[in-house]
Amino acid sequence: SSGYALQLFENSGGEYFQLGVNSYGGLEFYNETTKVAEFYDTGDFKIPDSLKILMGTGDDLQIYHDGSNSYINEAGTGGLIIKGSTLYFRNPADQDMIYAASGAEVKLYHNNAVKLATTSTGVAVTGALTATTVTASGIVKINASSDSSEFKIDGTSGAGNSISMQLSGADGYINMTGANNLNIRIGSGYANIARFSSSGLAVTGTGSFSGALTATSATFTGVVTADAGLVLNDNDKI
Repeated sequence: SSGYALQLFENSGGEYFQLGVNSYGGLEFYNETTKVAEFYDTGDFKIPDSLKILMGTGDDLQIYHDGSNSYINEAGTGGLIIKGSTLYFRNPADQDMIYAASGAEVKLYHNNAVKLATTSTGVAVTGALTATTVTASGIVKINASSDSSEFKIDGTSGAGNSISMQLSGADGYINMTGANNLNIRIGSGYANIARFSSSGLAVTGTGSFSGALTATSATFTGVVTADAGLVLNDNDKI
């Protein structure tokens, strides 16, 4: 039957500790009349909310539930080390959120789908990668899955403005959408040396061309020097 089976008192007769038996044969531990722990007849062990399992001389490791959240708290001077040849962090539906294998990959999941995985040469990202700043040392390589694959930058100053680079077959393209211009700039001050617009190409400064320059219409300001001569077709004007 339930009730207190054992009572332990201090020598002064003040505080006391009680051991009880619950109705289903488990053991209950009391600090005076407050239950602080309980053994079920199944072998499970339970402590109430906000009471802690303390380990270490200075209560360094603390495990507890505060009624809303559960905590594993390393409160000492060291760190919290979790060891295992294979580690899984899973949600209540037993779906992986983080997977780590000793000497191999670490995987991060979104809704049970791998989005980032470490490899022997770096990381592999599945899906879109969004970053405020990207710094790379060496070669940045994009393996296109099709001729429609692009390296694209979307603008924020106007709807529909973007610039992209694309390899289609053996030809490479720089694509500019929107009504703005595509500028080529150099130097620390980003001085314009060329501008592409719907009207054509405008070059600033001294230009040097090797080979044929063909244009349906061209406007030059300053001196034009042609080492191999200047060819005009019928009805062309200077």
